Amino acid sequence: MVAVFFKIRSSNEIVAMLILAAGVILVGPGILLLVSSLVEWKKIGLFLIAVASGIFLAYGFNSRIEAGNRNCFTGLNLPEISGFSGYIIRDSVPTRTGKTMHSIYLESVRSDARSVSAGAGGKVRIICTGSRLYYTGQKISVTAKISRQPDDPDAHYIAFCKDDAIHDNGFPSFPWKVRYVARKALEDRMKAMGYPAYGLFAALFVGDRTYLPEDVFNGFRDTGTLHILALSGLHVAIVYAFVMLLLLPLPFKTARYAAGFCFLAAYLFLCGPSPALVRATVMLIALGLGKLASRKISLPDNLALACLLILLFDPGALLSLSFQLSFLALAGYSVLGKRITRWLTPYLPAFLCAPIAFSVSAQLATLPLVLQSFAVYFPVGIIVTLILTPLVTVFLWSGLVYLFIGALPVLPLHAAGSLFFQFLYRCIVFVTDFFRFVPGLALKWEPYYIVFYVLLVLLCSVNITRSRIMRPNEL
Repeated sequence: MVAVFFKIRSSNEIVAMLILAAGVILVGPGILLLVSSLVEWKKIGLFLIAVASGIFLAYGFNSRIEAGNRNCFTGLNLPEISGFSGYIIRDSVPTRTGKTMHSIYLESVRSDARSVSAGAGGKVRIICTGSRLYYTGQKISVTAKISRQPDDPDAHYIAFCKDDAIHDNGFPSFPWKVRYVARKALEDRMKAMGYPAYGLFAALFVGDRTYLPEDVFNGFRDTGTLHILALSGLHVAIVYAFVMLLLLPLPFKTARYAAGFCFLAAYLFLCGPSPALVRATVMLIALGLGKLASRKISLPDNLALACLLILLFDPGALLSLSFQLSFLALAGYSVLGKRITRWLTPYLPAFLCAPIAFSVSAQLATLPLVLQSFAVYFPVGIIVTLILTPLVTVFLWSGLVYLFIGALPVLPLHAAGSLFFQFLYRCIVFVTDFFRFVPGLALKWEPYYIVFYVLLVLLCSVNITRSRIMRPNEL
């Protein structure tokens, strides 16, 4: 809905107003049908109210996006600007080309030729030649030209510079300073694990790929398993399960879940609020609250709640690839997962059915978006994901244990932990290297593919376990 309004309002304000009016009109019949005594009418009424609510929320979200665009300004003409300052709104991201990308929010601009400065606003993407990193909340001053960046939801302006053109002005906010100190302390502790294993652990635990070896990254890419490197619900669930195991000695269930929720919030603050991490955190907290209240929360309801909360605070997240892939994968599993599991049950061991069903349903749901964005698909990724998921789980858990035992003055324990940690790292690299030469399918998404895609999804949606297919035990 947000994307539809964003495109419609930018081209035709009248059409957008008509859609908004349609939402208002739907509310009346929806309420009347909702109070009806017939269950069928109630369902229709609930559907109409849901559609109307979606239209209202989309209109409000789009208004916020437009308000952000209106706040984009510079007090000087762009050709006159020779430098600017602001604060980092997202941790710096190193690229594979040797450059680093910084994202800041403008506070002021200056012109050295005229010796004047002025207030400013808007987001700037800085492409910097160098490897120095900056963290969220850090204030910087940059000596560089900026230019307008049209049709980009993540940045209004763009700038290019070198490392020495950026000056660090510190952290004016205490919480962001605490986060920076914690990240640096954690980085020092992870480096004690030994290179290159700690580079992979940092990528999996906090999303920092700065020290990840190039060949390891290429191995994940060439096997279609880059989603394992990207911080997501998988990583949050693995870390959360580890923490809940540590909290088992606490006598009260409420205390265990409260401590677990605090850890999730701290972990999210430490890693940064990416859509996938926020989605996983909200869903885990909702599941925990449901268990405390002895109520079961369905996956679609939990997913809808996480989606609503993210878009309330950050409407622009809807346009990010991370948000779309994360929610599509889980939506695909909620629709197809159980059916695929029931189909696989007679033929495969129980411990394999659920992981395969999740992998297949998630890849089916995200296939159009993957082809549209990358024009390549790796079928072997399903097999590699099944092998890597338990390995990555043990790798992360052993890394977390090593972070604790690293503080103990017991050298034999350090050596044993380091050897086991390096062994797991080599196992992961061996798997990606073994499968990386299986070719992918270079296939760009075309509009008419939607026919075959819909047929494939419908085929998987059929309850095959009720069909007349002969099972092995019936032969």
